[in-house]
Amino acid sequence: MSYKMLPQYLHVLKLANPGTITDIKTELDKEGKSRFLYAFMSLKACIDGWQHLRKVLVVDGTHMFAKYKRVLLSGSGQDADRRIFLIAFAVVDSKNSDSWKWFFERCAAIFAAKDKWYQFAHHGICLVHLKRNVGDKYKGLQQKQMLTDWRCWDYLEKIDKKLWTRSHFEENRYNLMSSNIAESLNKALLPARDSRIMALLEFITRMLSR
Repeated sequence: MSYKMLPQYLHVLKLANPGTITDIKTELDKEGKSRFLYAFMSLKACIDGWQHLRKVLVVDGTHMFAKYKRVLLSGSGQDADRRIFLIAFAVVDSKNSDSWKWFFERCAAIFAAKDKWYQFAHHGICLVHLKRNVGDKYKGLQQKQMLTDWRCWDYLEKIDKKLWTRSHFEENRYNLMSSNIAESLNKALLPARDSRIMALLEFITRMLSR
């Protein structure tokens, strides 16, 4: 019932917030019935606010805990006071090339989507995730040891430096070297991540409006 009410909810949302962008994608199941696949939403205020942010878009996906396992994709930025600003989000089946492609077409993997739809954008990776990957690969090493261990150096040398260093990055990262703002956003959305999709969208809308 929650999925069936989604088109009406998004229609009314756009009437109340002119300029808001929403979209729904469905697929046919084995019985030929239409089933929910993706949903996208970006409020007009979020769209207008993008031009005043630092020109870095942090994208991330977090898992939902409801009966129907889904993933919440988000695109967020940061203003001059380092406050988090949500720009757009989507509910998809999983983090895969098709869902990322669909998400970027409305605001596959990030690399492929970037090259096609944002040819002048530059991609950087999160240093926090990079550090975790090194820690998982070479367990037992302290952070100081990572700086001197040849295995870590060899691992990092195989990753393009422009992806994880400011000195080699091709544009300005505005000191945003991690995706921590997306992690903070995911935490703020935690109370609603086990909700039905209608309740989730309403929670996000109310949070942004507040």
